[in-house]
Amino acid sequence: MSRLSIRLEKFGPEVSKNLRQARSCAEKNGDRRSWTVINFYLGRYYMLHDRPDNALSIMQAANQEVEKMGDADILTRTAESRAFFYYMQGLHRDVVNTLENTPGVSDSPDQCFLDPLTPIFYGTSLAFTGRFHQAIGMLNAVRGAAELNGKTSLAVHYRVVLGVVLLMMGKSREADGHLREASNDALNTKNWIVYSIAEIALAYAELKSSLVCESYSHLSSCMRRLVIAGVMPRNYPDNFLLEMLLAFHQRGFNPLPFFDLSGEISRLSAGSNVHLKGMALRLSAAQGKKDAVRCMRDLIESENCLKRSGDGVELAKTRVEMARLHMQEGDEAKARELALAAWDELSGLNLFPDDLTCLLENTAPGDDLFTDRAGQLFEMIEQIIQTREISDIYGLMLDATGRFFRSERAGLFCFTDKPNKALVLHCGRNLTGKDVLDDGFRNQLTLIYKSVHENRAQRFHSASLDALCIPVETGGSVRTVFYHANDCLKDGFDFLSDRLLLRLQRTFSSFMERIIAKDKPHMRDGSACIYSDTKHIQDEILTRNERMLRELARLDQIAGSDTTVLITGETGTGKGLFAQRIHHRSTRRDGPFIVADITIIPEKLIESELFGHEKGAFPAAGEQCIGKMELADKGTLFINEPGKLPKPVQEKLLKILQEKRVMRLGGSRSIEADFRLVTATSQNLAREVAAGHFRQDLYHRINIANIEVPPLRERERDVVLIARHFLDTAARQFNRFVPGLSVQDERTLLSYHWPGNVLELKNVIERTVLLSTEDRLELILTGGTSLSTESPFDDMPGIDEIQRRYIRHVLQTTGGRISGPGGAAEILGLPRTTLNARMKKLGISQKTK
Repeated sequence: MSRLSIRLEKFGPEVSKNLRQARSCAEKNGDRRSWTVINFYLGRYYMLHDRPDNALSIMQAANQEVEKMGDADILTRTAESRAFFYYMQGLHRDVVNTLENTPGVSDSPDQCFLDPLTPIFYGTSLAFTGRFHQAIGMLNAVRGAAELNGKTSLAVHYRVVLGVVLLMMGKSREADGHLREASNDALNTKNWIVYSIAEIALAYAELKSSLVCESYSHLSSCMRRLVIAGVMPRNYPDNFLLEMLLAFHQRGFNPLPFFDLSGEISRLSAGSNVHLKGMALRLSAAQGKKDAVRCMRDLIESENCLKRSGDGVELAKTRVEMARLHMQEGDEAKARELALAAWDELSGLNLFPDDLTCLLENTAPGDDLFTDRAGQLFEMIEQIIQTREISDIYGLMLDATGRFFRSERAGLFCFTDKPNKALVLHCGRNLTGKDVLDDGFRNQLTLIYKSVHENRAQRFHSASLDALCIPVETGGSVRTVFYHANDCLKDGFDFLSDRLLLRLQRTFSSFMERIIAKDKPHMRDGSACIYSDTKHIQDEILTRNERMLRELARLDQIAGSDTTVLITGETGTGKGLFAQRIHHRSTRRDGPFIVADITIIPEKLIESELFGHEKGAFPAAGEQCIGKMELADKGTLFINEPGKLPKPVQEKLLKILQEKRVMRLGGSRSIEADFRLVTATSQNLAREVAAGHFRQDLYHRINIANIEVPPLRERERDVVLIARHFLDTAARQFNRFVPGLSVQDERTLLSYHWPGNVLELKNVIERTVLLSTEDRLELILTGGTSLSTESPFDDMPGIDEIQRRYIRHVLQTTGGRISGPGGAAEILGLPRTTLNARMKKLGISQKTK
C-alpha cells in the first residue's frame, strides 16, 4: 500500500472498492499501520471526488490512530497525508509544522515528496502563514525539476501557484509573467484547473490596481470560456475571488457564472475550512447588511478562525474591519489597538489601508523598522540556543535568518578542520550539495570566498539573482558563512544598511562562539559537525542525463518501501552510490548500512563473513565473529555481485530473507536479522540462472525492484560535470592548487568512450592533479597515452553506439554546426531533419549540437 499512487483523481469507483476491501483485510489482521495508511488514501479519493464530509471523517480516524502510535516511522510515512488533511480544514500552520520536519523538505523539496501535488498545497500554506520567500524558493525549485524531467503539465501547475504567491506578496510585476505564461500553456493543453487559477489571479491583479471594470470584464471572459468548455472551476484561489466578488457587488455589477457573493459566503461560512470561513465571515460583515452587534460577532468569529488557521495577513484584514467598526462606535482606543496589530502584518506588504493611518500617529514603530526586526531575530536565536539540541540549532538558525532576510534559498557554509580547509554546505534551505557543485553556482562561491577573505558582508545583484553572504568569525578566523539568495524577487537585500550588516555579523559571531562552547565534543572535529545534518550529501549523484534522472526518480520512489532492490550496470558506474541513496532515503536511514563485497572475500570465508561464527566453529575460528547480516539488523545490507555466492550460501540467504533470522556458524540459536537487502551486479544474472549457476527462486526474490545504471559513455552531459567535481575533490585531498579544465581538456574527455566508467574518470583526474603544475593542468591519460588514440571499437560496440560516436565526432569537427556548407548534415550525407531525428533517437543532447 505504501507505494500506491495518491493521484487518485484519475481513477474510477473500482479504486474506492479496492481500498475498502484492503482496509477490511488490514482490520481483520490487526494491521493498524496499513489500516491507517489506507484510510488516508481513501479519504484523499473521496476529497478529489467531491465528497468532503466522507473524506474528513475517514482521515480524522486515521489521524487519531497516527497520534496514538506516535512513532517516527508512521509519522514520516503519513506526513503528506496528514498535511493534506489539515489543508482541507484550512489549518495552514499545522500543514507547515507537519511537513517542514519531513526529511529533505527544507533542502531538496524537488526530491523528497511522494505526491507531486504536495508542493502545491505546502507552498500555499507557507504563503498563508507569512513565509512567502520560503514558498517562492520551494515552488521555484520543484518547477525547475519538473521542467528538467519533462513533466510540463506539473511544471505549469507549480508556475501558476508561484504566480499566486507573488501576487499575495504584492509583487504584481513579477507575478504577471508567471500567470500569463501559465494561462497560455493551460489554454493550449485544456488544463482548466490551471487556467481558472491563472485568470482569477490576473483579474485580481487588475482589481488591486484599481481597474475594477477591467477586472470584472476579465473574470467574466474567463467564466464564459469555462461555460463553453463545460467545466466547473475547481481549486481556485478563494481569497482573491471573495475580494473581487465583494468589490463587484459594491459597484452593482451583475453576478458572474458559477459565483454569487451571498451564495459563496453562505457556503464557506457553513463549511469545515476555518481559513475560508474566517474570510467569508469578514466579508459578510463588510457587506453592511447587518447591525453593528451582529457585524462584530461575525468579525470576532472570523478572528478566532483565522488565528486557528495561522494566516496573519487575513487575520490583520479582519482586525482592520474591527477597527473601523470601533471607530464608528466611537471607541478610538480599541480601534488604535487593533490597527497597530494589523499594521505589523500589512505594512510590509503595502496593504495597510490609508483611512486608518490616523490611528498610528505617535504610536507606530520608528523609522528604523529593520533594526527592530533584527532585535526580534536575535531574541529568536537566543531562545533556539538555550532550548534546542545542538543537532537542530544550525538549521533553526538558518530558518530564522531566512525569514528575516526574506530569502528564497539559504545555506550555512563551514570550513572543515582538515588540512585542506574545505568549504562545505552544512545545511541548506532549497539548496543542496548538488546545487553547490553545479556550474551555475560558481559565481556565488566566489562571493562566499570574498566575504571570507575580506571578513565583510557581501551583496551581489544581477538580472537573474540577488545574493547576500555574511561571514562569521570564531576563534580569530572566519569559519562560517550565512548565504541567502533570491531568484524570483529582485532588490530583496537593499533594505540592509552597512551599519545593520555589521551589527548582524558581530552578533552572529557571538552566537556561534556560544554554540561552540555549548557542545565542544561535537566541534572538536569540524567535519563531524558539518556533516551531522547532511548525510544525504554523501549519496548525491551528479547527473544531467535524462535516463539517469528517470532511474533516480524510480529509485527514490522505491526507497521508501522495504522491498529488495537489484542494481545492474557495468563496473565503475557507481552502483554503490545508488545503494547508499536507497538507504538514506528509506525508513531504515537511522540504522546501519553494511557492505558485503563478494568480489574481495575469499570463497572459503564468505559464509563466516555473512553469517558470523562462534568461537571454535572451525580450526581458524579463535574468537566469536558477528556476521554482516547480524550487523545489518534494522538497517540495510548491500551485497555486491551476489552471482558469485556459492550455491549453499544462496540457499541460506533465501531462507534468512524469509525468516529474518540468522544462525552463526557453530551456533545453536538463531538471531534476529531484520535487514533490507540491496544487491548490485555487473553480471547478467538471468543468464547465470539459465546456466544453473544461480538459484532461480533467489533471483526472483532479490529482483523485485530493478534499477539500471547507464554507462558513462551514454551520459555525455555528465562527463565534464563529474570531472570538475573530481578535480575539486582531488585538489583538496592532495592539498594542490590546479587550474580548471580548459575547453580542449573537455573535448578530450568527451572524445573518449570510458570503458571503466566513472571509476576510470576518477582515477584519471586524480592522476592529473598529482602530476600537474599550478599554472597548467596536464590531463594525464590512462597508461600515459592520449585517450583519443584508443580505438573506438575496443569494447565491441553495437551499431547504434558506433553511429552515436561517429555523429559526435563529426559535430565536434564542425563546432556543433549542423546545417549549411561544411555542416554535420552535409558531411554525413543526411538531410538536416533526418540528422536531428537520428540524434534524438540516439540520445545526443541539444547541448552536444
